[in-house]
Amino acid sequence: MSKNLFSGSRPETTNQFNQRKEFKSRKEDYAQSPSVYFCAYINMAKAAAKKREWPIILIAFLFMFFFGRIIGPFSVVTQVGSNILGVFIGVILLTVFTSQSTLASILGIIAIVYSGFLDSTTAVSTWMGGSTVPQLIFVSALCVALKDAGVINVLVRKLLSIKLLRGHPVALLFVLFFSSFIVSMFIGFIPTALLFFGIYESIRDVCGYDKNDRFCKFTLLGIYLGCMGNFCFPFKGIALTIYTLINTSMQGFGLNINMFTYIFFCVLVNFVWLAILSIMIPTVFKCNVTPLKDLDIENVSAIHAIPKKFDKRQLVILAIFCLSFLYIIVVPLLPQGFPGSAVLSPIGTTLIFLLALALLGLIQVGGKPLANPMKLLSDGTLWNVVCIVGCFTFLGNAMASADVGIRDWIIMLLKPVFGNIPLPVLLLLVTVVITVITNICNGTPLTLLGNAAIMPFVCQMQIDTGISASVTAATLSLCANMAFLTYAGTIYAALLLDRDEIDNRWIWTDAIKLIPVYIAVVYILSLACSYILP
Repeated sequence: MSKNLFSGSRPETTNQFNQRKEFKSRKEDYAQSPSVYFCAYINMAKAAAKKREWPIILIAFLFMFFFGRIIGPFSVVTQVGSNILGVFIGVILLTVFTSQSTLASILGIIAIVYSGFLDSTTAVSTWMGGSTVPQLIFVSALCVALKDAGVINVLVRKLLSIKLLRGHPVALLFVLFFSSFIVSMFIGFIPTALLFFGIYESIRDVCGYDKNDRFCKFTLLGIYLGCMGNFCFPFKGIALTIYTLINTSMQGFGLNINMFTYIFFCVLVNFVWLAILSIMIPTVFKCNVTPLKDLDIENVSAIHAIPKKFDKRQLVILAIFCLSFLYIIVVPLLPQGFPGSAVLSPIGTTLIFLLALALLGLIQVGGKPLANPMKLLSDGTLWNVVCIVGCFTFLGNAMASADVGIRDWIIMLLKPVFGNIPLPVLLLLVTVVITVITNICNGTPLTLLGNAAIMPFVCQMQIDTGISASVTAATLSLCANMAFLTYAGTIYAALLLDRDEIDNRWIWTDAIKLIPVYIAVVYILSLACSYILP
Protein backbone atom coordinates (compact mmCIF):
# COMPACT_ATOMS: atom_id res chain seq x y z
CA MET A 1 0.00 0.00 0.00
CA SER A 2 1.60 3.21 -1.09
CA LYS A 3 1.07 6.40 0.82
CA ASN A 4 3.39 8.74 -1.01
CA LEU A 5 2.73 12.03 -2.66
CA PHE A 6 1.77 10.38 -5.97
CA SER A 7 -0.84 7.97 -4.67
CA GLY A 8 -2.88 10.58 -2.91
CA SER A 9 -2.91 14.27 -2.27
CA ARG A 10 -1.36 14.45 1.19
CA PRO A 11 1.22 17.22 1.29
CA GLU A 12 4.55 15.53 1.92
CA THR A 13 8.06 16.60 1.06
CA THR A 14 10.51 14.29 -0.71
CA ASN A 15 12.56 14.02 2.49
CA GLN A 16 9.49 13.06 4.51
CA PHE A 17 8.60 10.40 1.96
CA ASN A 18 12.12 8.94 1.97
CA GLN A 19 12.19 8.88 5.79
CA ARG A 20 8.92 7.04 5.98
CA LYS A 21 9.96 4.63 3.18
CA GLU A 22 13.15 3.80 5.10
CA PHE A 23 11.25 3.43 8.32
CA LYS A 24 8.54 1.23 6.84
CA SER A 25 11.21 -1.15 5.55
CA ARG A 26 12.11 -1.72 9.21
CA LYS A 27 8.54 -1.84 10.45
CA GLU A 28 8.66 -5.56 11.16
CA ASP A 29 11.30 -4.93 13.79
CA TYR A 30 8.80 -2.91 15.79
CA ALA A 31 5.68 -4.98 15.15
CA GLN A 32 5.58 -6.23 18.71
CA SER A 33 6.04 -2.78 20.25
CA PRO A 34 3.88 0.03 18.84
CA SER A 35 5.36 2.52 21.28
CA VAL A 36 8.86 1.76 20.01
CA TYR A 37 7.52 1.91 16.47
CA PHE A 38 6.11 5.36 16.84
CA CYS A 39 8.97 6.73 18.90
CA ALA A 40 11.43 5.47 16.31
CA TYR A 41 9.50 7.29 13.62
CA ILE A 42 9.45 10.49 15.64
CA ASN A 43 13.17 10.25 16.37
CA MET A 44 13.98 9.80 12.69
CA ALA A 45 11.81 12.76 11.79
CA LYS A 46 13.45 14.90 14.48
CA ALA A 47 16.94 13.93 13.34
CA ALA A 48 16.15 14.91 9.77
CA ALA A 49 14.46 18.13 10.88
CA LYS A 50 17.44 19.25 12.98
CA LYS A 51 19.59 19.37 9.84
CA ARG A 52 17.30 22.06 8.45
CA GLU A 53 16.85 24.06 11.67
CA TRP A 54 19.89 26.33 11.67
CA PRO A 55 18.60 28.82 9.07
CA ILE A 56 15.34 29.14 11.06
CA ILE A 57 17.26 29.55 14.33
CA LEU A 58 19.35 32.33 12.78
CA ILE A 59 16.28 34.12 11.39
CA ALA A 60 14.50 33.81 14.73
CA PHE A 61 17.54 35.22 16.56
CA LEU A 62 17.63 38.23 14.24
CA PHE A 63 13.93 38.88 14.84
CA MET A 64 14.31 38.64 18.61
CA PHE A 65 17.23 41.00 19.01
CA PHE A 66 17.30 43.26 15.93
CA PHE A 67 13.79 43.54 14.40
CA GLY A 68 12.56 46.23 16.77
CA ARG A 69 15.77 48.23 16.60
CA ILE A 70 15.67 48.25 12.79
CA ILE A 71 11.95 48.94 12.42
CA GLY A 72 11.69 51.36 15.35
CA PRO A 73 8.38 52.73 16.65
CA PHE A 74 5.49 52.83 14.20
CA SER A 75 1.85 53.87 14.30
CA VAL A 76 0.82 53.60 18.00
CA VAL A 77 3.52 50.99 18.74
CA THR A 78 6.38 52.26 20.93
CA GLN A 79 10.03 51.30 20.58
CA VAL A 80 9.58 48.74 23.35
CA GLY A 81 6.49 47.45 21.56
CA SER A 82 8.44 47.06 18.33
CA ASN A 83 11.11 45.10 20.21
CA ILE A 84 8.48 42.86 21.81
CA LEU A 85 6.86 42.19 18.43
CA GLY A 86 10.21 40.96 17.11
CA VAL A 87 10.64 38.70 20.15
CA PHE A 88 7.17 37.24 19.61
CA ILE A 89 7.83 36.46 15.94
CA GLY A 90 11.18 34.87 16.80
CA VAL A 91 9.75 32.67 19.55
CA ILE A 92 6.91 31.52 17.27
CA LEU A 93 9.38 30.61 14.52
CA LEU A 94 11.45 28.49 16.91
CA THR A 95 8.57 26.73 18.67
CA VAL A 96 6.56 25.94 15.53
CA PHE A 97 9.23 25.21 12.91
CA THR A 98 12.02 23.67 15.00
CA SER A 99 12.41 21.26 17.91
CA GLN A 100 14.14 23.94 19.98
CA SER A 101 11.32 24.99 22.31
CA THR A 102 13.65 25.26 25.32
CA LEU A 103 16.09 27.40 23.34
CA ALA A 104 13.14 29.52 22.18
CA SER A 105 12.03 30.20 25.75
CA ILE A 106 15.52 31.02 27.05
CA LEU A 107 16.35 33.34 24.16
CA GLY A 108 12.84 34.80 24.38
CA ILE A 109 13.21 35.73 28.05
CA ILE A 110 16.68 37.25 27.44
CA ALA A 111 15.29 39.19 24.48
CA ILE A 112 12.34 40.47 26.55
CA VAL A 113 14.81 41.84 29.09
CA TYR A 114 16.81 43.53 26.33
CA SER A 115 13.60 44.92 24.86
CA GLY A 116 13.29 47.21 27.87
CA PHE A 117 9.93 45.82 28.98
CA LEU A 118 11.26 44.53 32.32
CA ASP A 119 14.54 44.04 34.15
CA SER A 120 16.38 40.73 34.59
CA THR A 121 15.53 40.35 38.30
CA THR A 122 11.82 40.73 37.65
CA ALA A 123 12.00 38.39 34.66
CA VAL A 124 13.62 35.52 36.55
CA SER A 125 11.44 35.87 39.65
CA THR A 126 8.22 36.20 37.67
CA TRP A 127 9.07 33.34 35.31
CA MET A 128 9.01 30.74 38.06
CA GLY A 129 7.05 32.71 40.59
CA GLY A 130 3.77 33.08 38.72
CA SER A 131 0.86 30.72 39.27
CA THR A 132 0.84 29.10 35.82
CA VAL A 133 4.18 27.30 35.98
CA PRO A 134 3.65 25.76 39.46
CA GLN A 135 0.20 24.58 38.34
CA LEU A 136 1.76 22.87 35.35
CA ILE A 137 4.36 21.12 37.53
CA PHE A 138 1.93 19.98 40.25
CA VAL A 139 -0.83 18.76 37.91
CA SER A 140 1.66 16.84 35.76
CA ALA A 141 2.93 15.13 38.93
CA LEU A 142 -0.64 14.15 39.91
CA CYS A 143 -1.21 12.67 36.45
CA VAL A 144 1.95 10.59 36.85
CA ALA A 145 0.55 9.27 40.15
CA LEU A 146 -2.64 8.15 38.39
CA LYS A 147 -0.71 6.41 35.62
CA ASP A 148 1.90 4.73 37.84
CA ALA A 149 -0.75 3.37 40.20
CA GLY A 150 -2.67 1.80 37.29
CA VAL A 151 -5.79 3.82 38.06
CA ILE A 152 -6.35 4.74 34.40
CA ASN A 153 -6.25 1.13 33.16
CA VAL A 154 -8.76 -0.09 35.75
CA LEU A 155 -11.03 2.85 34.93
CA VAL A 156 -10.95 1.93 31.23
CA ARG A 157 -11.87 -1.68 31.99
CA LYS A 158 -14.76 -0.61 34.21
CA LEU A 159 -16.14 1.71 31.54
CA LEU A 160 -15.97 -0.87 28.76
CA SER A 161 -17.39 -3.61 31.02
CA ILE A 162 -20.66 -1.80 31.74
CA LYS A 163 -23.38 -4.46 31.32
CA LEU A 164 -25.76 -2.07 29.59
CA LEU A 165 -23.35 -1.91 26.65
CA ARG A 166 -23.94 -5.59 25.78
CA GLY A 167 -25.99 -5.80 22.61
CA HIS A 168 -25.66 -2.07 21.88
CA PRO A 169 -22.81 -1.52 19.39
CA VAL A 170 -23.29 2.22 19.05
CA ALA A 171 -23.16 2.70 22.82
CA LEU A 172 -20.03 0.53 23.03
CA LEU A 173 -18.32 2.57 20.31
CA PHE A 174 -19.21 5.81 22.06
CA VAL A 175 -17.84 4.61 25.40
CA LEU A 176 -14.67 3.43 23.65
CA PHE A 177 -14.16 6.81 21.97
CA PHE A 178 -15.13 8.96 24.93
CA SER A 179 -13.02 6.88 27.30
CA SER A 180 -9.99 7.62 25.13
CA PHE A 181 -10.91 11.31 25.37
CA ILE A 182 -11.07 11.27 29.18
CA VAL A 183 -7.89 9.22 29.57
CA SER A 184 -5.89 11.40 27.15
CA MET A 185 -6.74 14.48 29.18
CA PHE A 186 -4.60 13.12 31.99
CA ILE A 187 -1.90 10.85 30.53
CA GLY A 188 -1.35 12.40 27.10
CA PHE A 189 -1.98 11.60 23.44
CA ILE A 190 0.59 8.89 22.66
CA PRO A 191 0.13 6.62 25.74
CA THR A 192 -3.66 6.80 25.33
CA ALA A 193 -3.56 6.04 21.61
CA LEU A 194 -1.28 3.06 22.13
CA LEU A 195 -3.50 1.72 24.96
CA PHE A 196 -6.75 2.05 23.02
CA PHE A 197 -5.33 0.88 19.70
CA GLY A 198 -4.38 -2.29 21.56
CA ILE A 199 -7.97 -2.61 22.84
CA TYR A 200 -9.29 -2.05 19.29
CA GLU A 201 -7.01 -4.79 17.92
CA SER A 202 -8.30 -7.26 20.51
CA ILE A 203 -11.92 -6.35 19.70
CA ARG A 204 -11.18 -6.71 15.97
CA ASP A 205 -9.70 -10.17 16.44
CA VAL A 206 -12.47 -11.43 18.76
CA CYS A 207 -15.20 -10.16 16.39
CA GLY A 208 -13.45 -11.52 13.30
CA TYR A 209 -13.14 -8.24 11.38
CA ASP A 210 -10.76 -7.99 8.44
CA LYS A 211 -8.26 -5.15 8.82
CA ASN A 212 -9.51 -3.55 5.61
CA ASP A 213 -13.12 -3.44 6.81
CA ARG A 214 -14.59 0.08 6.97
CA PHE A 215 -15.49 -0.57 10.59
CA CYS A 216 -11.81 -0.90 11.49
CA LYS A 217 -10.92 2.34 9.74
CA PHE A 218 -13.60 4.37 11.48
CA THR A 219 -12.94 2.78 14.87
CA LEU A 220 -9.27 3.73 14.65
CA LEU A 221 -10.23 7.25 13.62
CA GLY A 222 -12.73 7.51 16.48
CA ILE A 223 -10.06 6.52 19.01
CA TYR A 224 -7.59 8.95 17.45
CA LEU A 225 -10.14 11.78 17.62
CA GLY A 226 -10.93 10.84 21.20
CA CYS A 227 -7.27 11.33 22.07
CA MET A 228 -7.77 15.02 21.25
CA GLY A 229 -8.70 15.27 24.92
CA ASN A 230 -4.97 15.81 25.35
CA PHE A 231 -5.54 19.38 24.06
CA CYS A 232 -8.59 20.11 26.22
CA PHE A 233 -6.96 20.00 29.64
CA PRO A 234 -5.37 23.43 30.20
CA PHE A 235 -2.72 22.29 32.67
CA LYS A 236 -0.37 20.40 30.38
CA GLY A 237 1.79 20.82 27.29
CA ILE A 238 0.62 22.85 24.32
CA ALA A 239 -2.88 23.15 25.83
CA LEU A 240 -1.44 25.10 28.74
CA THR A 241 0.70 27.24 26.42
CA ILE A 242 -2.34 28.22 24.35
CA TYR A 243 -4.48 28.73 27.45
CA THR A 244 -1.82 30.94 29.04
CA LEU A 245 -1.34 33.14 25.98
CA ILE A 246 -5.08 33.67 25.47
CA ASN A 247 -5.62 34.36 29.17
CA THR A 248 -2.88 36.99 29.27
CA SER A 249 -4.49 38.67 26.25
CA MET A 250 -7.82 38.75 28.08
CA GLN A 251 -6.16 40.18 31.18
CA GLY A 252 -5.33 43.26 29.11
CA PHE A 253 -9.09 43.91 29.13
CA GLY A 254 -9.47 43.18 32.83
CA LEU A 255 -10.83 39.67 32.12
CA ASN A 256 -9.72 36.10 32.78
CA ILE A 257 -10.63 32.80 31.16
CA ASN A 258 -13.29 31.08 33.22
CA MET A 259 -11.65 27.68 33.80
CA PHE A 260 -14.96 25.92 34.46
CA THR A 261 -16.38 27.27 31.19
CA TYR A 262 -13.27 26.34 29.24
CA ILE A 263 -13.10 22.72 30.45
CA PHE A 264 -16.88 22.19 30.43
CA PHE A 265 -17.20 23.44 26.86
CA CYS A 266 -14.32 21.27 25.63
CA VAL A 267 -15.85 18.19 27.27
CA LEU A 268 -19.34 19.04 25.99
CA VAL A 269 -18.18 19.47 22.39
CA ASN A 270 -16.30 16.18 22.40
CA PHE A 271 -19.15 14.33 24.14
CA VAL A 272 -21.62 15.43 21.44
CA TRP A 273 -19.12 15.07 18.59
CA LEU A 274 -18.03 11.53 19.52
CA ALA A 275 -21.65 10.50 20.11
CA ILE A 276 -22.58 11.70 16.60
CA LEU A 277 -19.56 9.89 15.14
CA SER A 278 -20.62 6.67 16.89
CA ILE A 279 -24.10 6.95 15.38
CA MET A 280 -22.77 7.77 11.90
CA ILE A 281 -20.52 4.69 11.71
CA PRO A 282 -23.41 2.18 11.24
CA THR A 283 -25.96 4.59 9.74
CA VAL A 284 -24.26 7.09 7.42
CA PHE A 285 -21.13 5.07 6.62
CA LYS A 286 -22.95 1.70 6.63
CA CYS A 287 -20.33 -0.14 8.68
CA ASN A 288 -21.25 -3.63 9.87
CA VAL A 289 -21.44 -3.48 13.67
CA THR A 290 -23.43 -6.70 14.12
CA PRO A 291 -20.41 -8.67 15.50
CA LEU A 292 -20.27 -6.19 18.38
CA LYS A 293 -23.72 -7.20 19.60
CA ASP A 294 -22.45 -10.51 20.96
CA LEU A 295 -19.08 -9.19 22.12
CA ASP A 296 -18.11 -10.17 25.66
CA ILE A 297 -15.53 -7.58 26.67
CA GLU A 298 -14.04 -10.12 29.08
CA ASN A 299 -12.81 -12.09 26.05
CA VAL A 300 -10.79 -9.11 24.83
CA SER A 301 -7.19 -9.90 25.76
CA ALA A 302 -6.13 -6.28 26.17
CA ILE A 303 -8.94 -5.86 28.72
CA HIS A 304 -8.60 -9.24 30.41
CA ALA A 305 -5.07 -8.42 31.52
CA ILE A 306 -6.30 -5.39 33.51
CA PRO A 307 -7.57 -5.88 37.10
CA LYS A 308 -11.35 -5.74 37.51
CA LYS A 309 -11.41 -3.59 40.63
CA PHE A 310 -9.53 -0.69 42.15
CA ASP A 311 -7.40 -1.65 45.11
CA LYS A 312 -7.37 0.48 48.25
CA ARG A 313 -4.30 2.44 47.15
CA GLN A 314 -5.81 3.26 43.76
CA LEU A 315 -9.10 4.35 45.29
CA VAL A 316 -7.41 6.81 47.66
CA ILE A 317 -5.23 8.28 44.87
CA LEU A 318 -8.28 8.64 42.60
CA ALA A 319 -10.27 10.29 45.41
CA ILE A 320 -7.51 12.85 46.09
CA PHE A 321 -7.24 13.63 42.38
CA CYS A 322 -11.00 14.04 41.91
CA LEU A 323 -11.40 16.20 45.02
CA SER A 324 -8.64 18.52 43.77
CA PHE A 325 -10.42 19.17 40.50
CA LEU A 326 -13.81 19.31 42.16
CA TYR A 327 -12.38 22.15 44.24
CA ILE A 328 -11.33 24.28 41.25
CA ILE A 329 -14.71 23.78 39.60
CA VAL A 330 -17.09 24.10 42.55
CA VAL A 331 -15.48 26.58 44.97
CA PRO A 332 -15.48 29.57 42.54
CA LEU A 333 -19.21 28.98 42.01
CA LEU A 334 -20.10 29.03 45.72
CA PRO A 335 -22.26 32.01 46.74
CA GLN A 336 -20.95 34.49 49.27
CA GLY A 337 -21.54 33.37 52.82
CA PHE A 338 -21.81 29.68 51.88
CA PRO A 339 -20.83 27.48 54.87
CA GLY A 340 -17.16 26.60 54.65
CA SER A 341 -16.37 29.01 51.80
CA ALA A 342 -14.28 31.20 54.15
CA VAL A 343 -12.00 28.20 54.75
CA LEU A 344 -11.98 26.80 51.20
CA SER A 345 -11.67 29.95 49.08
CA PRO A 346 -8.21 31.11 50.31
CA ILE A 347 -6.56 27.81 49.32
CA GLY A 348 -6.55 28.73 45.64
CA THR A 349 -5.99 26.69 42.48
CA THR A 350 -2.22 26.28 42.77
CA LEU A 351 -2.17 25.40 46.47
CA ILE A 352 -4.89 22.75 46.12
CA PHE A 353 -2.67 20.74 43.76
CA LEU A 354 0.29 21.14 46.11
CA LEU A 355 -1.92 19.97 48.98
CA ALA A 356 -2.91 16.92 46.92
CA LEU A 357 0.75 16.04 46.40
CA ALA A 358 1.39 16.41 50.13
CA LEU A 359 -1.50 14.05 50.90
CA LEU A 360 -0.06 11.45 48.52
CA GLY A 361 3.13 11.51 50.56
CA LEU A 362 1.45 11.60 54.00
CA ILE A 363 -1.36 9.03 53.66
CA GLN A 364 -0.20 5.46 54.06
CA VAL A 365 -1.83 2.28 52.78
CA GLY A 366 -0.34 -1.03 53.85
CA GLY A 367 2.39 0.74 55.76
CA LYS A 368 3.66 2.61 52.69
CA PRO A 369 2.92 6.17 51.44
CA LEU A 370 0.63 6.39 48.45
CA ALA A 371 3.45 7.90 46.40
CA ASN A 372 6.76 9.72 46.62
CA PRO A 373 5.98 13.38 45.82
CA MET A 374 9.58 14.15 44.84
CA LYS A 375 9.66 11.24 42.38
CA LEU A 376 6.33 12.36 40.93
CA LEU A 377 7.65 15.89 40.48
CA SER A 378 10.83 14.57 38.90
CA ASP A 379 9.04 12.18 36.51
CA GLY A 380 6.19 14.51 35.64
CA THR A 381 7.95 17.82 35.05
CA LEU A 382 8.62 18.51 31.38
CA TRP A 383 11.07 21.36 31.72
CA ASN A 384 10.91 22.30 28.06
CA VAL A 385 7.16 22.88 28.46
CA VAL A 386 7.68 24.73 31.74
CA CYS A 387 10.18 27.04 30.07
CA ILE A 388 8.04 27.83 27.05
CA VAL A 389 4.91 28.42 29.16
CA GLY A 390 6.85 30.88 31.30
CA CYS A 391 8.12 32.64 28.17
CA PHE A 392 4.64 32.87 26.61
CA THR A 393 3.30 34.26 29.87
CA PHE A 394 5.80 37.12 29.58
CA LEU A 395 5.04 37.66 25.92
CA GLY A 396 1.30 37.64 26.48
CA ASN A 397 1.58 40.22 29.26
CA ALA A 398 3.89 42.37 27.17
CA MET A 399 1.74 42.31 24.03
CA ALA A 400 -1.42 43.02 26.03
CA SER A 401 0.17 45.96 27.85
CA ALA A 402 -1.33 49.31 26.92
CA ASP A 403 2.10 50.92 27.35
CA VAL A 404 3.71 49.21 24.33
CA GLY A 405 0.84 49.84 21.89
CA ILE A 406 0.74 46.41 20.20
CA ARG A 407 -2.79 45.60 21.31
CA ASP A 408 -4.12 48.99 20.18
CA TRP A 409 -2.30 48.64 16.84
CA ILE A 410 -3.83 45.20 16.18
CA ILE A 411 -7.29 46.46 17.08
CA MET A 412 -6.86 49.50 14.85
CA LEU A 413 -5.58 47.32 12.00
CA LEU A 414 -8.34 44.72 12.20
CA LYS A 415 -11.28 46.86 13.30
CA PRO A 416 -12.47 47.44 9.70
CA VAL A 417 -12.60 43.63 9.31
CA PHE A 418 -13.89 42.42 12.68
CA GLY A 419 -15.12 45.53 14.41
CA ASN A 420 -18.71 45.35 13.21
CA ILE A 421 -19.02 41.60 12.70
CA PRO A 422 -21.68 40.05 14.95
CA LEU A 423 -20.63 37.15 17.17
CA PRO A 424 -22.42 34.44 15.10
CA VAL A 425 -20.45 35.41 11.97
CA LEU A 426 -17.19 35.74 13.90
CA LEU A 427 -17.56 32.27 15.45
CA LEU A 428 -18.38 30.78 12.05
CA LEU A 429 -15.20 32.26 10.56
CA VAL A 430 -13.13 30.92 13.47
CA THR A 431 -14.48 27.36 13.29
CA VAL A 432 -14.38 27.02 9.50
CA VAL A 433 -11.06 28.71 8.72
CA ILE A 434 -9.02 27.27 11.59
CA THR A 435 -10.42 23.72 11.32
CA VAL A 436 -9.74 23.55 7.58
CA ILE A 437 -6.27 25.10 7.65
CA THR A 438 -5.04 23.11 10.65
CA ASN A 439 -5.49 19.91 8.63
CA ILE A 440 -3.01 21.25 6.09
CA CYS A 441 -0.46 22.88 8.37
CA ASN A 442 0.32 23.03 12.10
CA GLY A 443 -2.52 24.56 14.08
CA THR A 444 -0.44 26.17 16.84
CA PRO A 445 0.49 29.34 14.92
CA LEU A 446 -3.14 29.60 13.80
CA THR A 447 -4.25 29.64 17.41
CA LEU A 448 -1.72 32.30 18.28
CA LEU A 449 -2.72 34.43 15.28
CA GLY A 450 -6.39 33.86 16.04
CA ASN A 451 -5.80 34.96 19.59
CA ALA A 452 -4.13 38.19 18.44
CA ALA A 453 -6.73 38.91 15.77
CA ILE A 454 -9.98 37.76 17.33
CA MET A 455 -9.80 37.86 21.12
CA PRO A 456 -9.59 41.68 21.53
CA PHE A 457 -12.94 42.04 19.77
CA VAL A 458 -14.52 39.13 21.64
CA CYS A 459 -13.27 40.56 24.94
CA GLN A 460 -14.88 43.87 24.10
CA MET A 461 -18.11 42.01 23.29
CA GLN A 462 -18.00 40.39 26.73
CA ILE A 463 -17.56 43.80 28.35
CA ASP A 464 -20.37 45.34 26.27
CA THR A 465 -22.91 42.50 26.08
CA GLY A 466 -21.90 39.87 28.63
CA ILE A 467 -21.17 37.04 26.17
CA SER A 468 -18.52 34.53 27.21
CA ALA A 469 -15.09 35.16 25.69
CA SER A 470 -13.96 31.94 27.42
CA VAL A 471 -16.08 29.93 24.98
CA THR A 472 -14.35 31.55 22.01
CA ALA A 473 -10.98 30.81 23.65
CA ALA A 474 -11.91 27.14 23.95
CA THR A 475 -13.22 27.13 20.36
CA LEU A 476 -9.87 28.43 19.09
CA SER A 477 -8.02 25.63 20.87
CA LEU A 478 -10.44 22.88 19.79
CA CYS A 479 -10.40 23.83 16.11
CA ALA A 480 -6.63 24.34 15.95
CA ASN A 481 -5.99 20.78 17.12
CA MET A 482 -8.59 18.96 15.01
CA ALA A 483 -6.05 17.54 12.55
CA PHE A 484 -6.00 14.08 10.95
CA LEU A 485 -6.06 14.48 7.14
CA THR A 486 -2.33 15.09 6.58
CA TYR A 487 0.99 14.51 8.26
CA ALA A 488 1.59 18.25 8.21
CA GLY A 489 -1.36 18.99 10.50
CA THR A 490 0.16 17.46 13.63
CA ILE A 491 2.99 15.13 14.52
CA TYR A 492 0.42 12.74 16.04
CA ALA A 493 -1.14 12.12 12.61
CA ALA A 494 1.52 9.46 11.94
CA LEU A 495 -0.11 7.33 14.64
CA LEU A 496 -3.24 7.08 12.49
CA LEU A 497 -2.05 7.52 8.92
CA ASP A 498 0.73 4.94 9.15
CA ARG A 499 -1.67 2.19 10.24
CA ASP A 500 -2.10 -0.60 7.69
CA GLU A 501 -5.88 -0.17 7.89
CA ILE A 502 -5.72 3.45 6.66
CA ASP A 503 -5.36 4.36 2.98
CA ASN A 504 -5.41 7.59 1.02
CA ARG A 505 -8.65 6.89 -0.80
CA TRP A 506 -10.56 6.39 2.43
CA ILE A 507 -9.03 9.49 4.05
CA TRP A 508 -10.03 11.76 1.16
CA THR A 509 -13.45 10.22 0.44
CA ASP A 510 -14.98 9.04 3.72
CA ALA A 511 -12.96 10.49 6.59
CA ILE A 512 -12.92 14.00 5.13
CA LYS A 513 -16.74 14.07 5.36
CA LEU A 514 -16.37 14.35 9.13
CA ILE A 515 -14.76 17.80 8.90
CA PRO A 516 -18.03 19.71 8.11
CA VAL A 517 -19.81 17.67 10.80
CA TYR A 518 -17.22 18.70 13.37
CA ILE A 519 -17.44 22.34 12.25
CA ALA A 520 -21.23 22.26 12.62
CA VAL A 521 -21.04 20.72 16.12
CA VAL A 522 -18.46 23.21 17.38
CA TYR A 523 -20.21 26.19 15.81
CA ILE A 524 -23.69 25.41 17.13
CA LEU A 525 -22.46 24.64 20.64
CA SER A 526 -20.08 27.62 20.79
CA LEU A 527 -22.83 29.99 19.67
CA ALA A 528 -25.29 28.64 22.24
CA CYS A 529 -22.77 28.44 25.09
CA SER A 530 -21.47 31.96 24.45
CA TYR A 531 -24.80 33.29 25.70
CA ILE A 532 -25.32 30.73 28.47
CA LEU A 533 -21.98 30.05 30.18
CA PRO A 534 -20.10 32.60 32.28
